[in-house]
Amino acid sequence: MAKYQDVRGVGRSSVVPYIEGESKQLRHSRRSNAANGRQDQTRARLESIGWSLVLKDHGSHWIISRDKNIVEWWPSTAKAVVNKRWRNGVHVHDVNQLIQLAFKTK
Repeated sequence: MAKYQDVRGVGRSSVVPYIEGESKQLRHSRRSNAANGRQDQTRARLESIGWSLVLKDHGSHWIISRDKNIVEWWPSTAKAVVNKRWRNGVHVHDVNQLIQLAFKTK
């Protein structure tokens, strides 16, 4: 059973696709590396739609915000939480999905 259940999905990742049989550690590492390699372009895209990006713990915790809205994301585990609603976590596998989630957040 998953550590938390998605309440909504953002679909499969085209940036970091699921690989059958891959270890959890390798999958987490791939997601982290992919996210951290796109920090600058993600920051630029988020700023263009009015969001700011703050990185914590050397890129292992991303915080995007606009007005009173906040989305926290941990790339390695793919967990994202909107406005501190911890029980309503969402799997967000890559930065494109993070931006999609930002568009949906009000």
